[in-house]
Amino acid sequence: MKKNPGNTAGGWKKKPRTHCLKGHELTADNTYLWKSKNRVIRQCRLCRDIRDRIWKENNPEKAKEIIRRHSRKKLYGITQEAYDALLAKQSGVCAICKQPPINEPLSVDHDHATNQIRGLLHRVCNTGIGNLKDDSMLCRLAAEYLEKFNYAQSNK
Repeated sequence: MKKNPGNTAGGWKKKPRTHCLKGHELTADNTYLWKSKNRVIRQCRLCRDIRDRIWKENNPEKAKEIIRRHSRKKLYGITQEAYDALLAKQSGVCAICKQPPINEPLSVDHDHATNQIRGLLHRVCNTGIGNLKDDSMLCRLAAEYLEKFNYAQSNK
C-alpha cells in the first residue's frame, strides 16, 4: 500500500479491488453494496447468490419463514408481532372457518380498496372470497345456493 497524499487524515488508503476472492470481476452490475456501521461493503453478486442458494437449500423452513415475514411487511405493512397479536385475537384459527392452520400459516386478508387488514384466513378461504370479488352480496348468494342443494344437512 502506498501513502495517499490526498488523504487529509494522512492515513493509508487501499486501492479498490477489481475482482472478488473467487476471481469474478467487480463491475457495477455484479456488485452488491450495503452500509455496515461506518463503511460501505462491496460483495460479488455471483458469490452472494451461490452462498444464499446453499443456505436456502440447507435451511428450507427458515428461508420460507423469512420470505413470509418480508412479504407481509412489504405487502401489508404488518410486522411479525402484529401478525402474532392478530392470530391470538382470533384464538389461533381462521376468521372464516374457525379451523387452525394445518400445513402453512394463515394468510393476511385485506380490503383491496383500502388495503386495510381484515383478519387472518386459510389460503383457500382467502381465495374463495377473493374469487367472489370480496362482494358480500355474492357471498350471501353463494351461501343460499349451497344451502338449497345441501342434501347432507337436510337428510340428518
